Amino acid sequence: MPWPKKPTEANWQKDLASLISNLDEEEKKKFLNEIVTVGTDKIPLSKLKDADQDTMAQVIVRHHGFAASVDVVAEVMARVPRRDEFVVKTIKRYQGKRKSEDGDEDESPAKKKKSPPAPVMLDLATLKSSGMKDLKDPKVVVQVLSVTKPFTYVTVSSQIKDLFYATVADSTDFLEVKVFDAAKKSVFTTGVTLEISKFRFKDGYMEVVDKTSCEEQEDKDLTIPKAVTQGSTKFLTIKEIVALPEKTFVKGSFEISKINKGFKCLGVTLKDSTGEIDVAMFGTLMELVPEVGKRLNFICFQLTEYNGAQQLKSMSHSFAEVTSQ
Repeated sequence: MPWPKKPTEANWQKDLASLISNLDEEEKKKFLNEIVTVGTDKIPLSKLKDADQDTMAQVIVRHHGFAASVDVVAEVMARVPRRDEFVVKTIKRYQGKRKSEDGDEDESPAKKKKSPPAPVMLDLATLKSSGMKDLKDPKVVVQVLSVTKPFTYVTVSSQIKDLFYATVADSTDFLEVKVFDAAKKSVFTTGVTLEISKFRFKDGYMEVVDKTSCEEQEDKDLTIPKAVTQGSTKFLTIKEIVALPEKTFVKGSFEISKINKGFKCLGVTLKDSTGEIDVAMFGTLMELVPEVGKRLNFICFQLTEYNGAQQLKSMSHSFAEVTSQ
């Protein structure tokens, strides 16, 4: 494709149409699914669903504007993914060299006022492996697999607040989420697809707080592999848990074999076919009514050492419930 003499809006629109026409059917489907999720002002899917490449390019450029549309397309092509020389060079031609039709530098509002960098889209496998190290403002698109009931916890400043957990997944992995903003309970519904950004990541858990953005993606078709779904409900054995490094946070579900209610904590012993482990629960979890033979389901319990043996200990954000077998 011959390069245009100037990186103008008209030439960008033509080159964008060429980029779209160069996608195969599967890539076009992915491009369409992604282009409606990127940018501060998202394009309605209805405007693009039946459009040809020329119309699609026109809609994208007019909707986002010349400067912003280049960055939007760059992010979408990275997700498709198309990072070959043709795509990269075409987009790079216009990044940082955007000119208006008379050849002057584009003086759009986005150009005059420097915007913060757009969030980087990540898959959950990358997020978990990186621990968000060196990552600035990432975002993920996930499906909600399960949600716990809200429960109260006590903050370091002795305030009583609500918290609930959710398990989310994408095509690569699953992740446990601490949702500190109780107002988001209605958003976290089983089966819903969400785009989550401005979150925190600590001790292997995503943390959703007041500033976290959780947007439902009604037009997003997210398929979760069976292996990921099954993995989200498969727990470590007790033998595997005691082999973990001290202070690791774990989730599990085990049969209660013994109860030892003390003055300062509620103690139980859990068992499976690989062994036993003692559990100490504090705070509001002392109100649980465990019974031998029933199960203790728990999230975010920390592995610690007590009297020379490994035990699980509840922390301020820990969740637990007693259920039948």
